[in-house]
Amino acid sequence: MSRDWDKAVEQIQRTLLIQNACVIAHLIQTVHAIAIQGNTQTTDACLNDLREAIDTNEPSNHHLQFHIAQLLGRLADSGTSAEHFARDLLERAIRIESRAEYLGEQVRMLVRAGDVKSARLIALEALQMDTSDEQVLLGVVRCFLAEGQLADAIAQMEFLLATHPKAMQSEVC
Repeated sequence: MSRDWDKAVEQIQRTLLIQNACVIAHLIQTVHAIAIQGNTQTTDACLNDLREAIDTNEPSNHHLQFHIAQLLGRLADSGTSAEHFARDLLERAIRIESRAEYLGEQVRMLVRAGDVKSARLIALEALQMDTSDEQVLLGVVRCFLAEGQLADAIAQMEFLLATHPKAMQSEVC
């Protein structure tokens, strides 16, 4: 597998010689730095390059910023620059367009970071926007669980399963 990554990184470097601001190439390079290399300095440099590519080519593409933030937020260790970058990028996407799906992801990130109070406020805001989004409802469950409110979490989960039968396949279940 290491050789496959080596080939991929070589191809990415060739691509970046031709088109230095390619967001996807920088994203793959960043994923490699986080998931394979694990080197903080390399990761920070890749995150910087990715930020510049997004600022240059996709500054108002909230959808892309959300998906990159979601990917990096799930790959990054707690408290790392990659996690911080993911949270910042998600906040940018939300500033461009506030969607329930984005707020649901923000709740997940905040609960993971231990900021349950902020997560709960955002979950309630997201519920007011769109109560049918599965991720928003899961965000509320996450908040209840993080606060130790098991009865409320169970009640919310029962409601979620009644309205979204496929929710049993999510990462919370």
